[in-house]
Amino acid sequence: MGIAVGLAGSATLLVRSASRTLSVASLAERQASLLMYAPLSNRLQLVEWGAVRTLDTNSTGHRLNHHAYPALSPSGHSLAYVRPSSTSGGEDIVLYRCTERQERVLLTWPGEVWSLAWGPKGSILAFTADRGDSSRRNTSLYLTHLDGARPENLTPGIEWVSTYSQPAWSPSEDRIAFEKYSRTPEGDVHRVMIVDVASKSTATVADGWFPSWSPDGAKIAYVTVNGSRCYEVDLRTNRCRLLWWSTRTLLFDDIIGPPVWSPSGQGAMFNVTSGMKGDSRSVYYVDFKSGDTRRVVYDPAFAVVGWLRSEPRGLTDFGNTR
Repeated sequence: MGIAVGLAGSATLLVRSASRTLSVASLAERQASLLMYAPLSNRLQLVEWGAVRTLDTNSTGHRLNHHAYPALSPSGHSLAYVRPSSTSGGEDIVLYRCTERQERVLLTWPGEVWSLAWGPKGSILAFTADRGDSSRRNTSLYLTHLDGARPENLTPGIEWVSTYSQPAWSPSEDRIAFEKYSRTPEGDVHRVMIVDVASKSTATVADGWFPSWSPDGAKIAYVTVNGSRCYEVDLRTNRCRLLWWSTRTLLFDDIIGPPVWSPSGQGAMFNVTSGMKGDSRSVYYVDFKSGDTRRVVYDPAFAVVGWLRSEPRGLTDFGNTR
C-alpha cells in the first residue's frame, strides 16, 4: 500500500503508489515530514518531500503494535515505543537509535503504559501509565529522563489521568497538557488540564479530551467529549474559538482525534475514526485562517501521529524507500 504526496495549489504528485493522495498544506510546510502509523499491521511510515519511507519493524524484530503509539524524537534520530517486558509482568519503554540501529530498554514499568510524548528538547519523555504501587487501576502522568533517572509522578494529587489522550508538551518544555478523567453520579467527566513540570501545580483548561499544544505555545486545542468539535483556548486571554467540526460525527459513530498541528501553526491534520483509534479512518487538513477543509487521505490503516518541521535523517536511514 502506498501514499501519494502533493502540495495544495500544485498539480505535481511527488510520490505515486495507489490512488490515495496526501496533500501537504502549503509551500511553507515544504520541508516538513509527516509520521504515519498503522497499529493493526504494525507499520510506520515517514512521508517526506518526494518520498515515502517505511520503518520495517518485522525484519528487525521490533514490536510497535501497542495502544501507546510510537513517538519519534524531535531530531528524528530516536524512536520510543512500548512492548511487553520479557523479565516481568509489566511493560518496557524502549528507545531505538535509528542511525545506529540499536535499541535499549529505558524503563521497565510494573503496570501498563498507555501513551508517550517526547519533550521538545529530546532529552525527556512524558508517559501515562498505571500506578505500579496501587492495587486499583488508577493512572498518573510520569516524567523520565533519558539518562535513566527514576521516573517522577507529575500528578500525585489526581486519581485518574485518562488513558485516552496523549500528553502534550508546551514548546518551552515547562508544562504538559493532559486529560483528567473522573466518574460522578451525573456521568463521566473529561477535563483538559495543565501541569507545571517544576511545581506540579495543575490548572483546568476546559472540559474535553485530546489536548494538543500549538507550536507558538500560546494556545491549546482540544476535542469535545462527544468527539464532534475541536476548539482552541488562547492561554493569554482564556478565549475559546471553534477550529473545526465534522458532519461525519453527526451522521455516523465517528469521532475527531487529537489535532496534529502543522509546524507553522497555520493548520492541523485531524484523524476521524469510528470509535477510539478505530478503523474507517479519514484524515482532514484544516486551514485555520481561511477555514478551508479538505479530506487529504482516506485509509483505514494509517493515522497521522506527528508533523515534523525538519527532515529527520535518522529515520530515513533506518527505513526502506518505496
